[in-house]
Amino acid sequence: MAIDVRPRRSPRVIIGLVEAEFTVQQIHDQVTNWSDEPHAHAFKKLIKTSGLQDLGGGIKVGLTSEMQDAVFVFEPVYTVVEEGTITTGDSEGRFLEDSTALFETNGVEAGAFIINFTDGSVQTVLNVISETKLEMFEPLQCGTDNQFDIGDSYKVWNIGERELTGGNLVGIDSVGDPLTPILATFGVMVTRTSSSSATLAEVEALQAASFGGQVVLDLINGSTVPDYPTGTYERPAGTKELAKTIANNRGIKTIKVLGDVTFVGTSDNFTGFTIIGESPSLTTITIETTAIMNSCGFRHATVTGVLDSGAYLEECALEALTYVNGEISNCMFTGNITLGGGADALVLGCKDT
Repeated sequence: MAIDVRPRRSPRVIIGLVEAEFTVQQIHDQVTNWSDEPHAHAFKKLIKTSGLQDLGGGIKVGLTSEMQDAVFVFEPVYTVVEEGTITTGDSEGRFLEDSTALFETNGVEAGAFIINFTDGSVQTVLNVISETKLEMFEPLQCGTDNQFDIGDSYKVWNIGERELTGGNLVGIDSVGDPLTPILATFGVMVTRTSSSSATLAEVEALQAASFGGQVVLDLINGSTVPDYPTGTYERPAGTKELAKTIANNRGIKTIKVLGDVTFVGTSDNFTGFTIIGESPSLTTITIETTAIMNSCGFRHATVTGVLDSGAYLEECALEALTYVNGEISNCMFTGNITLGGGADALVLGCKDT
């Protein structure tokens, strides 16, 4: 990625060399690097860029670069892909025929630019019919007779496709009036993609925000499709393993359970996760002996079974719970609670039915 700057004119010209695509960020970086060179210090600033401030939730202000009495151009394409003389005339100026040409071999493309140098007419290629014949988009234009006559001399240029993406590029002239920031060059077609709103966001960041810090699990109505939006309220995950995989991939440590769930066997290893139900009346969390649930939190559910160490339970109904050590806060005891021998259990604001 490189640029060439021609600063001794108005507007100044910034040429994007070789590359088929530039982003607004790359233009900013390249121009800034050029401006930092000692030989550039005598010239006024070429570009001013703003944006990308974090608005939270993975959303950022859109990137906008303002050209300061300057325009950006892509390097012109001067390479002639085919040239010769007309061997079969066409008075309507629609078909170019040259029996010695190699249009297909030399890669002439639809959209190529034609000049008939004998009469000065021009046109665009619509179709490459064969190695020796081209069809024009319209009849020849702007010439003395607008025909392909036998012996006429012609040249063909393909049009180079270039793309500018990744933000907004605007410009002002030397007195501060609006200036078109991109200048057309010979043999180049530019596709420009701008931000249509005040903000832009990375897809991953927006997806992460839609989870709200938790992966939703519904063993009855959930989906087993691993792709987004599975794991959100829109499409809950249908298995515990899928919910855990989605959570791990996105750095989430909370599982929201719709309905009931049972953790069974060593394959159910949810160490360090927080499991949240809908309410103690709607969600029952059952933990069997071999499930691995160290340092887990439980909220808003009825919880029963065998806990591992470091458990945290808040606003739960506790039924026949065994080996509790950790913290129990604002819970209701509806069955016998057996503490983990020798380990501490902190009980705060609880009551027994």
